[in-house]
Amino acid sequence: MDTQKKSKVLSCDPANTRRHLSGQGGVKCATGLAIATHQATPQGIHYSGASTASTPIAKQIYSIGTWNVRGLIQDGKLSIIETEMQRKKIDILDLSETHRRGSGYFTSDLGNTVYFSGPENESNRGVAFIVPPLINKCVLGYKAINERILTLKLNAKPCKLNIIQVYAPTAQILLRTLNARSREFVAMVRDDTRIEEQLLPFEEALEKTGNGIYNVLLALTCALSLLAIGADLFGFSLVVTAACDLELTVAQKGILTSAPFVGILLVSYIWGYVSDTKGRRFTLLLSLTFGFILSSICSLSYDWITLGVLKFLSVCFSCAANSVSYTLVGESCVGRVRNKYMVMMTCFILLSPAFAAILTYPILKLDFEVPLSLGIVFRPWRLLNIVLALPSGVGAVAAYFFHESPKFLANCGRKEEALEVMRSIYAVNHSCTKEEFGVTSFTMTEVEKKKGSLIRSMFEQSAPLFRPPYLWRTLQLYYIVAVVFITNNSFLVWLPHILNLIRISMENDTATGNICALISDDNTLSAANNTGNGSVSGTTANKINPEICLGTIEDDVIITLMLSQSVFAFLNFVISYLPNHRRKVMICILCLSSLSGFLVSTTPEPISSVVFFMVFTSTCLGMGILASYFVDQYPTSHRGMVACLSIMVGRSSSFVGINLVGNLIFHHCQITFCLWSLLVLTSIAAAWFLPPDKPLESAEKSSKL
Repeated sequence: MDTQKKSKVLSCDPANTRRHLSGQGGVKCATGLAIATHQATPQGIHYSGASTASTPIAKQIYSIGTWNVRGLIQDGKLSIIETEMQRKKIDILDLSETHRRGSGYFTSDLGNTVYFSGPENESNRGVAFIVPPLINKCVLGYKAINERILTLKLNAKPCKLNIIQVYAPTAQILLRTLNARSREFVAMVRDDTRIEEQLLPFEEALEKTGNGIYNVLLALTCALSLLAIGADLFGFSLVVTAACDLELTVAQKGILTSAPFVGILLVSYIWGYVSDTKGRRFTLLLSLTFGFILSSICSLSYDWITLGVLKFLSVCFSCAANSVSYTLVGESCVGRVRNKYMVMMTCFILLSPAFAAILTYPILKLDFEVPLSLGIVFRPWRLLNIVLALPSGVGAVAAYFFHESPKFLANCGRKEEALEVMRSIYAVNHSCTKEEFGVTSFTMTEVEKKKGSLIRSMFEQSAPLFRPPYLWRTLQLYYIVAVVFITNNSFLVWLPHILNLIRISMENDTATGNICALISDDNTLSAANNTGNGSVSGTTANKINPEICLGTIEDDVIITLMLSQSVFAFLNFVISYLPNHRRKVMICILCLSSLSGFLVSTTPEPISSVVFFMVFTSTCLGMGILASYFVDQYPTSHRGMVACLSIMVGRSSSFVGINLVGNLIFHHCQITFCLWSLLVLTSIAAAWFLPPDKPLESAEKSSKL
């Protein structure tokens, strides 16, 4: 290696605002501070504080610079250093006094890879390398020896290149360091690979765990959690309908059925923060456990206020599992099956209303009364409350036997724990021992987050989602989420009531016209209001005479829920086999929904109008696709937050839509469907700009510089 060195005496006057120069060509110090540029050894050799060296590698000249940066943890400091590095055309930059704790590597905002080594418990000393993307392809490994020594090995011609960064502020420290580590230096130069860490990207390391029984059971457990949340949330409307002994008024029923949605709106942001800071598994266990306990206690409510408060609190906990289940599966499964699992999990959400109806039917057919204290009489609806909560408890027990997301652990700097999790996954999937997992290290592309106050941390966790480069993608996906949820949830609650109108019309031989014509038929509405109290929709409940309460649900409502949601679940299962066509499938779903919305109010026949109405609410088929985009398009450190915020957006739009549709559909039916179809049409335009789906391909990497 031909090395050129120049040194220049610099002014150390702190009042001098001119940026100090050091090294060959007057390279600027990134800190703007004066530094000692000469250190003399006993042999009289001088080492420059910012020198550059060049050597021929594969017929090219590469420059290597060394800077003392006096700290690398300040906001914006790394960007300043990288800018100066590019300006001076330095190919590999060695840094001293980085003040960064621990050891590892990450990718900067400019795409450079930073390898660093520092003390574990204090922010001083520390060394690092900054390597551009092109050269980083040729990195064979690195060795973080201590807070003063870091080595890097490159695959070069005609021989491998070893770079050693030593931070020695005095000659005595330099000699002690070289003597203490001489054997490791000799071993590295002799190409002893035992001292270096093989740099395998995390996704490749995770890919080696394979797809097997662990992944299947994890997906089923998280799917059970989603089923439990949906059944508990939807089934509560059935509980409210059957809670005769509470003597609920119409207004009280409206408050009780709306309370769960309010809880979701208030806590989704907080759960996103907890998921991204404390872990996916921790969040899932906490939410399911407390959700099960509080939901079960609801069965002992002695008045409607107690019932509402307890249900509000239970949903505040259980709603976290809605988003964190997708994130945990997405970060624990290999890429080739990730989208398939996540879309299949959505089948269980779509089945949750039918599942709740199946549980409700036999329980409300029971007839018993067990007097308890405080004037509470234990009736079938109280038993139903407990039964609907049981899947959450079972899901919590099942989730206990699974590991934390390995990508979350790696992103938090807990690489050994992440490796141990991947070893366990590999052992379960391949029915072998953990020692057979050949990966000993991996690389991550995300920067470790700094600690701060709770409010500040929550802000830093979510603010990047609404800044470039994620701003457009966040707004795009959240808009589609809002349209999907407001269309499905707002209109689906009317499906049993509409079918009831169809049945009454057929019995009275007045079944003419479409849904809008039937809704506006005063005679049909009057007949529907006198058929009992078995409907599950909020509007039907509002039409019930509060003095008449049979405590049962009509059979046709149960059958309707089971059939319609089973069809959607089956279609969602089919979609799960199209993971490489997500964008096309999403656009097709929205197009069918928009077209069906126009046909609902224009078809002159009731049965076909109902079919179009069901297709209009089929936007729910896109929920799993959207969840997979949140995993693919965002870094690990923000996935929990962006997923929880998406649930908050979806539920808030549902809350607004349910109340809006209830006031519009009976008075302005045709206009409502037409305008809503236009709304879905706008989401098609947003979905058109979703990133294209490409098959998983292994990128070709250069093996030599």
